[in-house]
Amino acid sequence: MSADGSDLAERSVLGERTREYRLTALECPLFEAEHIAHVGVCEALPPYEIVRMDLNGAYLLSCFEGEGSAFLDGRWQRVRAGWAFLAPPHVVLAFRADRKTRWGFSWVRMSSPEIGRAHV
Repeated sequence: MSADGSDLAERSVLGERTREYRLTALECPLFEAEHIAHVGVCEALPPYEIVRMDLNGAYLLSCFEGEGSAFLDGRWQRVRAGWAFLAPPHVVLAFRADRKTRWGFSWVRMSSPEIGRAHV
């Protein structure tokens, strides 16, 4: 992968050894009132990689084990245990497990409220 992200393309690669648990707004209608699209917990190992070229809503990721990499602000950055990041909507976001050790993280992906509606 290039350091500047010029080779990124929309994709979702989980891999056989990754464990991911997700709950969506379709499964939990209470999420809709808070503009939550889905939440989850992941224990990722290579080749795990997610790339979103135009993130549809804000994305909060919190790492609790190991480390991975995230493409934010135009560059790849390490994400280690105890660290978190919040990506705003409509940006390029990519993250990947790039070590042989497990990368554990949880996330909340917000849905974008309709234009013109206040979100308080």
